[in-house]
Amino acid sequence: MKNTFISLLCALHAFAVRLYAPASPHTIYISKDKIYQFINNNLLMNVINTNVLIIGAGVYGIGLANHLYGQKRSFVIAGKFMDLWRNHTFENMELRSDFSTSEITHPENRFSSDLFLRDHPEFEIYRNKHLPVIVYRAYLNWVENNLEYPVINDLIENLDFCTGNTSKKKFCAVLKINKNTMIYSNKVVIASGLSHHLFIPLELNQIPENVIHSYESRKIEKLGNIKVLVVGGGQSAAESIEVLIKKNNDVSWLSRHSTVYLEQPVNISTWLFSMIIKSSGLFYRCPSWLRKFIILLLSRPTIRPGFKPILEKVTKTDHVVKSSHMIYSKIISATGFKYKLDNYTFLSSKIKLSIKTAHNIPVLDKSFQSTLRGVYFTGGIAETRFGTALKFIIGSHYACKNIAKNLFD
Repeated sequence: MKNTFISLLCALHAFAVRLYAPASPHTIYISKDKIYQFINNNLLMNVINTNVLIIGAGVYGIGLANHLYGQKRSFVIAGKFMDLWRNHTFENMELRSDFSTSEITHPENRFSSDLFLRDHPEFEIYRNKHLPVIVYRAYLNWVENNLEYPVINDLIENLDFCTGNTSKKKFCAVLKINKNTMIYSNKVVIASGLSHHLFIPLELNQIPENVIHSYESRKIEKLGNIKVLVVGGGQSAAESIEVLIKKNNDVSWLSRHSTVYLEQPVNISTWLFSMIIKSSGLFYRCPSWLRKFIILLLSRPTIRPGFKPILEKVTKTDHVVKSSHMIYSKIISATGFKYKLDNYTFLSSKIKLSIKTAHNIPVLDKSFQSTLRGVYFTGGIAETRFGTALKFIIGSHYACKNIAKNLFD
């Protein structure tokens, strides 16, 4: 039907050209391919209407989708499934958590480690240990194969207010790859993870092509037999150094703080960390000065003790000089992430201006909703309101249950 319609347009175009401009040297003939492209991009849009659009298919996005599906709610989820764990972690490393704190949340607990290990007994030896990345990837593959709903394997390129549409939805989104798909929704949950928030200090970014953020693990794994400077004092710096040394690189290390070696990711006792990480609801009720103090207390990076023998052999430097880009072939910026509303490049300026912020971080209510009604944020960007748990997998259990419960109130 579509090809017939396009062929008819081509015939009409050719007839009009011959009728009205038979002798003009400037007559422009439009090919069938051009007309097909125009029709496909402008007249044959694939329109999806939904109550809720979830942006991001990581731990938080999939967890929320599980809860909404359990409530039989209408939703669409778009994103690269578990892209962080599949493409931005070193294959031979370990998580700093075990199965019990790394499960994908589900209202009926269908993605529990018990069920996974029942289906995959070969991984039983890792039940109470730090999970190797390859084992966690196997778990995530199992999760994906057992999802009860589709995930649009594409990123959102633009999210804006709807204007002039017949769907009467509040928001509209366009996909990045499949640009002829438009998603209309009443509410949006932004759970898009770390990729928008990479932090590289200005002094390192003099020659951007020479700097690689530690998030880009695939690029780091390809480096070999060159001189490399790693900047950072946390776990990602340690992992980058180990990978680079194994690839025969000449590695130097710059850390502005003394190194703290601990199994847990923050420099406090295990029992206190466990209590704080499970108290997101209580954290929200704390006065702002106490929330800031707790976040500052938990912000000091740590490195697992197993990396100490490797790091003690690395050449250390105490400052970055202007000629660093001449001394080193590559600089690895293991400098973490800084969450800001402005980092979400897919949000229109109108939407950003409609959201109240504090230090460029959205102000959220107890259900994770911003001051722009219908727009929710979860994951690391919600840390200042709900605590450090939101930077970890375990925080998704509270966040996803809370959002799913309040989305339709």
